[in-house]
Amino acid sequence: MIEKAKRGAVAVSLAATLFLEPFGTGDAEARERLVRAPLAQTPELQDTQRVMIEAWNLIRTTYVDPSFNHVDWDNELAVRLRSVATSESVEEGQRQLKDLVSDLGDVYTRWMPANTYQEFLTDSINSEVQGVGLLIASDPVSGKHLVLSPIQGGPAALAGIQSGDEIVRVNGAVLASSEDVGKALRGKQGTNVELEIARQVPGEVGMSGRPTEDARLERKKYRLKRQRVAMSPVFATALHTDDDRTVGYIRALQFSKALSTDMSKAIKQLAMEGSEGYILDLRNNPGGLVTSALDVAGLFLDSSAHPTIFSVSGRGTAGHGDLQDVKLEGDAHALSEAPLTVLVNSQSASASEILAGALKDNKRAAVIGDSKTFGKARIQSVFELADGSGLFVTVAKYLTPAGTDINLTGITPSMPCALSPGGRRNLHSSIPVAPGLVGGDASVLQELETDPCVLKALDVDLAASSRPAA
Repeated sequence: MIEKAKRGAVAVSLAATLFLEPFGTGDAEARERLVRAPLAQTPELQDTQRVMIEAWNLIRTTYVDPSFNHVDWDNELAVRLRSVATSESVEEGQRQLKDLVSDLGDVYTRWMPANTYQEFLTDSINSEVQGVGLLIASDPVSGKHLVLSPIQGGPAALAGIQSGDEIVRVNGAVLASSEDVGKALRGKQGTNVELEIARQVPGEVGMSGRPTEDARLERKKYRLKRQRVAMSPVFATALHTDDDRTVGYIRALQFSKALSTDMSKAIKQLAMEGSEGYILDLRNNPGGLVTSALDVAGLFLDSSAHPTIFSVSGRGTAGHGDLQDVKLEGDAHALSEAPLTVLVNSQSASASEILAGALKDNKRAAVIGDSKTFGKARIQSVFELADGSGLFVTVAKYLTPAGTDINLTGITPSMPCALSPGGRRNLHSSIPVAPGLVGGDASVLQELETDPCVLKALDVDLAASSRPAA
């Protein structure tokens, strides 16, 4: 969720020295404590100090851990404000703001400069970008920049870059954040970018599919030409068996604003083609908007029954940390009650895990996969600061409806992808009803017809649809 940062949350006197008093606390000792720091000499750096205070206060009032991961948050502000006051440029001052947020040690709580933040907003709305076609994220354990998924048909996928590859350098530079990596990979169509990756040697797998610290890695370098890459959130097609059975296949690439609308259209079209069940593929889906996960859950669960989608705990919940159930609201019925299976892997993260956990724990779907999911059970709010920059703050942690904490461990699938004896079927696919992978549709269809996880899910769906109603 994106929201404007609240103004006037702290009292600041812009004189020769900054005096900052925590606002709105009931602790008398805390009210008397002042943060003192020198005022920068230039108006531009003074503005940086104001934005730093704004960001500091948002974290102070909303961050999920009131101990700030055992960081002296008042002292951190004083130190960074002093550093801004002696900075020789706005860029140097903004590095202090970035470092202030990084001092929490939370890879998901981060500051983003205005130009990068505006690109983030644009990418969240637009269905096309100019780049190499990679979805990337920083691993919360190691901090490494990992490929969550190459977009089929994009330059990276065509060159052979794979999910799980670590991005080591872009144009010879080691970059600090996944946002920096994404910015370096984007660029004008037709221009080149050099990419160095580290790939784990097959057979050495750590927790949730992540590379172990001592895993053997091989280095590869790629020179890629940027192009326009479609980012439509849905790819869907009907899968037909030789015995005239049909199951609808839907792949969700990421949880954007358009996902539930596009998926609803796909489900309706697949139903018209005679689908007896559905396969929802969340493999390599890095997540996105929590509201989008809720909307998609409402396509397969009856809102009128108000099922719990997840339970959240944070400083903003009642009781300041007590669990609060997030339920579907309204009186709508599910768009489809046909059998449903969900495919996951070690790169299914965040909102993907919210949805998979909700469908599994509400006994609406079997979750199929050969590894646990990524394990990101933290929720961020996004604030736009006074200078147009963005602040991402971890504001809550969540449990699945069954009360499972999946952080850093992931969701355990209901069953593996291995087929039962005699379970393999011959498949053919119809023309995609929601072609979300421009340039890659043909290769995707070919892969589906031999994908063991898809074939397993199809068997499960068809077996369920053959059972008499209870």
